[in-house]
Amino acid sequence: MTYISRSNDNPLIADLPLPVPFERLPALLEGTSLVDTLTQSATVRDREWLLSRIENHFVPTPIAVEIADALLTAIHSGYLDRNPNLLEVKRQRYIAVGGDAPSSTTKPGFAPRSARCMTISGVTGLGKSTIVDRTLTLLPQTIEHGPNEAAGWNSQKQLVWIKVAMTSDGSRLGFIMQIYQQVDAALGTDYFAQYSSKKLTIEHHLVAVSKILFNCFLGALIVEEIQPRNFGEAASRDVMLLFFLRLANLGIPIVLIGNPMGFKGFENFTQDVRRLTSGGQFELWPAVSGQDRDWVEFLVPGMLEFNVMPKPPALNNAADLLFRHTGGVTDFLSKIVAQAQLHALRRGQDRITDADVLAAYQGPVIRANHPLIRTLVAQDGVALGEILDVPHQAFLARWGGSNVGSEEQKPKPNEANSSSPQTARNPRFKNVEVTYKRKTTTAARRAEQYGEATDKLPPDDLRRDGLKKVLLENFETTMLRRRKHNR
Repeated sequence: MTYISRSNDNPLIADLPLPVPFERLPALLEGTSLVDTLTQSATVRDREWLLSRIENHFVPTPIAVEIADALLTAIHSGYLDRNPNLLEVKRQRYIAVGGDAPSSTTKPGFAPRSARCMTISGVTGLGKSTIVDRTLTLLPQTIEHGPNEAAGWNSQKQLVWIKVAMTSDGSRLGFIMQIYQQVDAALGTDYFAQYSSKKLTIEHHLVAVSKILFNCFLGALIVEEIQPRNFGEAASRDVMLLFFLRLANLGIPIVLIGNPMGFKGFENFTQDVRRLTSGGQFELWPAVSGQDRDWVEFLVPGMLEFNVMPKPPALNNAADLLFRHTGGVTDFLSKIVAQAQLHALRRGQDRITDADVLAAYQGPVIRANHPLIRTLVAQDGVALGEILDVPHQAFLARWGGSNVGSEEQKPKPNEANSSSPQTARNPRFKNVEVTYKRKTTTAARRAEQYGEATDKLPPDDLRRDGLKKVLLENFETTMLRRRKHNR
């Protein structure tokens, strides 16, 4: 969707809904559930059709809200730093795009602009890209500007974000061609046709892409599919990282998303780590057990709210039951919840039970993932070592450093922590303050590690108060609305 800009002191942010107060993010990310449109008289076929839409159902977990906040902050601060009305920015823009030399950003008079960059890592199925995609829905992708004397243009197309997948072989040329294509798709330009036919060196293509992204005021470059097969080779990875650092010097935030194994060796260069994680280094993990706090308080009750059945679920100890049949993986959780409802609908039931979850686990959608699920549930280090795309040692350390799976903490059979969405919500909010205090501590340590302690940040920096400003009432208001709907 294209938005038409209004005049403002900074035209780059005039029509962006930024900054977003942190306390509003959970409700904004959650959105409106598709099942809210269901009525008691809806047909079985209508309910079955809605189940295919569960992928659009989003549960705003604490880590998801942290990532969303960091991404929106990076885009907003980047645009504040690149206000085109400022003489300094105009001069630097001229210097950066005025020549063909690959060293534009090192020319006299050009001061590199240190953009906030992020890394988001996690094994497959944890919703890394889903979190980013959901965050980006809060922003337009493009903005068309009319005449602006202060900025010095008659018209200007602004590109707020693009997403590009890392090529399967780590090829820089293939990656650059994807950037041309994504820019063309968003802005209606023809850069791919222009540059793909030219016999240019890769370095010249890198310069050309840098100019294009700088000229269209790109707000963030999202790079997906960082894998050991395409980013693990030191030589190719290092030159690609230099390209990302060049874009960061132009003030363009970079977000790298991928498998933890793809970032192996990344820490060998402290400059790369410092610059490319200046906006945050986020790690997503499967739940350690059925008693994992985020699993019990957010993921399970949140996912069970996507309920197309006439009545709420009737599950005994849902958090433990669903963990044992998903291994704590978000994608498996959404699939088993949908498949359990499909099974119940076709059997003429009005709600799902434990038997439907067991049937879904044995069904064709989940069956192929049984080895991984069993490995995660049993915390089987030997079996895990046979899986090539998981950080074996990191998992062992995580399992060994947690006692949540001990006998004392295992859910009791009749424990009513999630027998239905209603009974699950009380503990969901009872301990949420503890959850966010833990997240605050983590954020503070990260800030200290990268030289951005919160007490040194400017007053208008969204991260200054960070998670301390979380309003639990926002969660409770949203859940009360849903509670009334499900009754």
